[in-house]
Amino acid sequence: MKKIAILLSMVFIFSACGLFSSTDHKDEITGVLTKQDAFDEYPGSHLLTDEDGEVYALNSTVLNLSSLQYLGNELKVQVEYDEENEVYSASGVSVLAVLEKEDGKANWVGYMNQDFGFKLKYYDNWELLEKDSEARFYSPTIHDLDEEESVDTILIRFDPLEGDETLDEFIERNGLDIFGVSNGEEDYLVTDAKVGGNQQPGRKWKHKVKSDVHFFLLRDIYVYQVSFYSFEDLLENEAAFYEMLLEFQFVPFSDGGGSETPPDDDELVVAPDTADTDDELLEPDAPEADTLESDALEAYDYSSFSEFESLPYHFVAKYPASWYYSGESGSADGVMHVYAFSDESVTDENQFASLQVLSSEKPNGLSQYTLPNGKKAYKQTSGSTFKVYVEVDDQLYLVEGLKEHQAMLEQIAGSITHVE
Repeated sequence: MKKIAILLSMVFIFSACGLFSSTDHKDEITGVLTKQDAFDEYPGSHLLTDEDGEVYALNSTVLNLSSLQYLGNELKVQVEYDEENEVYSASGVSVLAVLEKEDGKANWVGYMNQDFGFKLKYYDNWELLEKDSEARFYSPTIHDLDEEESVDTILIRFDPLEGDETLDEFIERNGLDIFGVSNGEEDYLVTDAKVGGNQQPGRKWKHKVKSDVHFFLLRDIYVYQVSFYSFEDLLENEAAFYEMLLEFQFVPFSDGGGSETPPDDDELVVAPDTADTDDELLEPDAPEADTLESDALEAYDYSSFSEFESLPYHFVAKYPASWYYSGESGSADGVMHVYAFSDESVTDENQFASLQVLSSEKPNGLSQYTLPNGKKAYKQTSGSTFKVYVEVDDQLYLVEGLKEHQAMLEQIAGSITHVE
């Protein structure tokens, strides 16, 4: 990518390829993203214009810069300068502000339904209809919405398992309703899948000829179905479905919905006093440390906790089911990723705890102690903030939050387990 500079001291317009020096190259740029015109003078595929009016040409092999989530909005983009092609290659992006669009343009908006137990984002030019245990999103179209067969449709619904049936048995039992009378199992390619920002494990059924695709996720006694039914066969609608799928996350059920009841804090059981000791040695008659480690979850009551899995960092952790969480790349030195917690949909203002994946060493001067489940930990208290560090399979984690939540923070730290 290259930066197109306006040279105020000159009256001639020069070719852009001669305006660069190594000092112009940046690792991060901020501005409003637009698509390039077919015959403009810039390389790449998109343009980012900063607040001073300077223009940066962008392309990316890892990001869909044409996503309506990004186009027309103010972004912060992580970039690497491509000397050979004189273009900035985008490797990461965050939306700083969603700007008002021209008439007919879609905005990326949030949707959460605690009766259904999930949240995601979608484009507001899609029609949303809720019914019983399902939400339907209808694509933008000139057709009448009464003619459901004429529009691309995204369906999200949840249904209970019968007895101890498996996910595959559930799909077989409901196949006619899901796939229709004209399709059978032989028409689909079936693979394992990871869904949403939390990489929820599931099964993917992709039609071998058509654009129809179905994802199935287990949650306690429920199966969630996330399907795209294509009737207009428009690539932009299929792309919108996969963008929405990336935003899919489970949230706690509201009272009376589903099978989960958010717990009160006093329902969380922790072994008394042990968590506040700095003793590094076990009592003489206590089991060996490796025995405690193998029985780790037995020392805590996790019945009122939910679980998430981090696929990029290969671990699972538990957190109170009444809490919400969201994950993002770390911005502080030595922090690779941060999972923030709150008792409502997480924002920068309301988060009161976090789980951080660290690339740095733990600080000096920490108090070493043993958690009730046998995990070795290191704690630090500063004012109203409590921190507990644990190392799992050579990876260091920090669980941090308000001191009033110390017992739960230690319980979260004690739940962290490495997965392949």
